[in-house]
Amino acid sequence: MKMAFMSFFEGKTKEIIEVLKAGNIENYVQWDEIKGQSAGYRPRMGTQVWPGHNGAVQFPIEDDRVPGLCETVTKFNEDAEYEGISLFVFNIDCMVIKKPQE
Repeated sequence: MKMAFMSFFEGKTKEIIEVLKAGNIENYVQWDEIKGQSAGYRPRMGTQVWPGHNGAVQFPIEDDRVPGLCETVTKFNEDAEYEGISLFVFNIDCMVIKKPQE
């Protein structure tokens, strides 16, 4: 099992959620109004000098689905007119979640 972390310009949030839904990713955490900078792009600090914010999502994903996710993000970035998605995938050593009652 892996953990994926995606960061992006907040204006792309709806598109990112669509990517998650299309990939059948139902278990994720979303952060809004994050300050930061991606290499080669202007900072997003929520100020007059550096307006705007970033967003992020993080979710567990099965190992065999990672290549497809990477392809999807690569395609998204190729099609993006300006800023795209930064994707990071790393190992999960332990994962405990409460399952819904049936």
